[in-house]
Amino acid sequence: MPHRDATISPAWRGEGDSATGGACSLWRPGCARVPRQAGLRLRWSSPSWSEQRWTRGWVEAEARRRGSTPGEQLLAIFELFDEWFHRDDFEACSFINVLLELGAAHPAGRASIEHLENICSVVRQLAEEASLSDPDSFAHSWHILMKGSIVSAAEGDPDAAQRAKAMARRLIEDHSQSAAAVAGLA
Repeated sequence: MPHRDATISPAWRGEGDSATGGACSLWRPGCARVPRQAGLRLRWSSPSWSEQRWTRGWVEAEARRRGSTPGEQLLAIFELFDEWFHRDDFEACSFINVLLELGAAHPAGRASIEHLENICSVVRQLAEEASLSDPDSFAHSWHILMKGSIVSAAEGDPDAAQRAKAMARRLIEDHSQSAAAVAGLA
């Protein structure tokens, strides 16, 4: 997993044609300051290259590489997270941090929600490939486990991914049994 700075949009880090460099802070009354770069034309409306690299290039590709079935690939996400959480440079998730700091109404908060939905769509696709019942509901529940484990790791629990993985196994079982019942196989 790349360091957190590598997962932040190049525009936010001050790279690319829109960069002017120089750190500043964005303040909102009653909230902590949120670091960002000065003078940037921030591209909130489309997923950044680095977000796509994190979602598709690391989480999805590595989970698919590690697991031989869609169910194993889903569980491999928490293996990846476990490795990430144990890194010395673990700093949580930029998208969760921005959303919590700025809120869903802020353009950066809305963009963060869109970026988080991208990873949820990867989970939904794996759930469909695994023939789990109600892939949308499954993906939202799984995503809660993912985000919760990230927040728990940020709170100081480096084993949060393993705890989430145990709950994730039960979630797969629940949706597998439901799929079997729907198909008349239970």
